[in-house]
Amino acid sequence: MKLSFRYFHVWIFAAFVTGFAVVVGLNTKATERAIERVMEDGAEVVEMAQNASALVSRLDLAALGREAYAVHFYMPSKVLDLVSRELQRIEREL
Repeated sequence: MKLSFRYFHVWIFAAFVTGFAVVVGLNTKATERAIERVMEDGAEVVEMAQNASALVSRLDLAALGREAYAVHFYMPSKVLDLVSRELQRIEREL
């Protein structure tokens, strides 16, 4: 039977899945520990994302935009000071 290179990606995927299944079958305890670490890291990332989302939802973006526009329009050198103050405030809250 002649193998077609047209579906080469399917053969690569099948080889990867088969190899992964063999590794999991031979090292179940090590795989279990690795998956537990990944799940713990995932839970931590979800918690951090929820905290960041809550923080961003409390920001009054319209007021910040008006303040930034006024500062930029009247005192261009103060723009970076405004950004720095906001970043420091957010860093303190985190």
